[in-house]
Amino acid sequence: MANSLIWVLVTLVVLAIVIAILARFYQRGTSEVALVRTGFGGRKVVLDAGLLAVPYFNNVTRVNMQTLRLEVKRSGNASLITQDKLRVDVGVEFYVAVRSERAAVSRAAQTLGNRTFDAARLRDLIEGKLVDALRAVAARYSLDDLHEKRSDFVLEVKSALETTLEGNGLMLESVSLTDMDQTPFTDLDENNAFNAAGMRKLSELIARSKKERADIDADAEMAVRQSALTLAKRKLDLDLEEEKARIEQTQQIELLKAAQLADIAARKADSERTIAASRIEMERAITEATLQRDIDLHSQREAERQARIRLDGIEAQAVAAQEKVATDKAVGEAERGKRVAALKAEEAAAARIASARALQAELEAEAEGRRALVQAENGMSDSLMALKTEQARLDALPKAISEMVKPAEKIESIKIHQISGLGQPLGAEGNRVGERSASHQALDAILSMAVQLPALRKLGEELGLSLDGPLSSVRDDRKDA
Repeated sequence: MANSLIWVLVTLVVLAIVIAILARFYQRGTSEVALVRTGFGGRKVVLDAGLLAVPYFNNVTRVNMQTLRLEVKRSGNASLITQDKLRVDVGVEFYVAVRSERAAVSRAAQTLGNRTFDAARLRDLIEGKLVDALRAVAARYSLDDLHEKRSDFVLEVKSALETTLEGNGLMLESVSLTDMDQTPFTDLDENNAFNAAGMRKLSELIARSKKERADIDADAEMAVRQSALTLAKRKLDLDLEEEKARIEQTQQIELLKAAQLADIAARKADSERTIAASRIEMERAITEATLQRDIDLHSQREAERQARIRLDGIEAQAVAAQEKVATDKAVGEAERGKRVAALKAEEAAAARIASARALQAELEAEAEGRRALVQAENGMSDSLMALKTEQARLDALPKAISEMVKPAEKIESIKIHQISGLGQPLGAEGNRVGERSASHQALDAILSMAVQLPALRKLGEELGLSLDGPLSSVRDDRKDA
């Protein structure tokens, strides 16, 4: 009994040790990760079960069964070349996964290792295969076809890669062309043969496109202008029809107005003719009566005028006879007075000439005496001589003035009317020669009259005029007689 119990305990211990060993070295596969064991016991692939791997005897490789996204971009000088030698920048996404087959998992574990868990490392490994497939398919498409047949391009790329990726145990689920555009000229090398051919092709394409676009724009512009012209013509036709209708309506209205106005004018003319005939008849009667009255009045006035003419002729003859007698008398008296005055004036002039000659001789004698006196005083200074000359002039001035103003004592009043500038000559500086103040002019006039007064008094006596009293008392003695 005791031995049995010991064996049972030993068995349990051994079983526990075995279970612990199995738990320690047992690995399970999942739907996301497959296992590949190598080493003792040979290669074994586990997709959804488990396996026992003993260290130092076995090696277990994990393989990722999930889908990985591998993005490939080609641009610039690395871009794809199409059939028409044009370069295309593309961006393509490849979705790959390890095929769910033991042989594929085994190849993936063998060729890829743990890269199936790192998309970047996996892309670096197989990017050459992906780019090669892209270039091979793109070379069979032109740029336009590549754009228009994107789905066909993707299918061909996928078909080209399926066989290639099977060697790595991979399955290409799908291919997506996410980006595609023509490579800019600035990124291209003109010395490259492919680039040169592509650039020439692209230049031709751009030029042709510009020409077609210009043709389209021109056609569109012509179509628009043609449409606008048609619309303008239709509008002008409508305006013309409208204007014609308006003119016709206006003409009809004017004709109706003209007819109505003509009827009114005819009636008014008839009425005015009747009124005018009556007025003319009345005016003719009035005119005849007026003419008859004027004729009678003219005849009466003509008779009166003839009588007045005869009476005026008689009176004029009498007045003419009287005036002729008075005129002859006045003419005789005037002729006699003129002759007497002329004789007296000649006598006075002769007397004045004799007096002037005597005065001249006296003055010449006095001048000779003074000349001798001056010669004697030549030794004197100029200022003293001027002083003596001025003193002599001042001494003689009161007497000369008193003698000269005696004739002016008869003047009751003097009125000075100064008018300067008339009949005066101009001096060298533009001033009028002889232009003096009013007081100087009045004094000159008084002195002149004082000199002329004796001759005037003599002439007045000859004519019977008295100049002895004030000027207001001058009268005609003949009338007083």
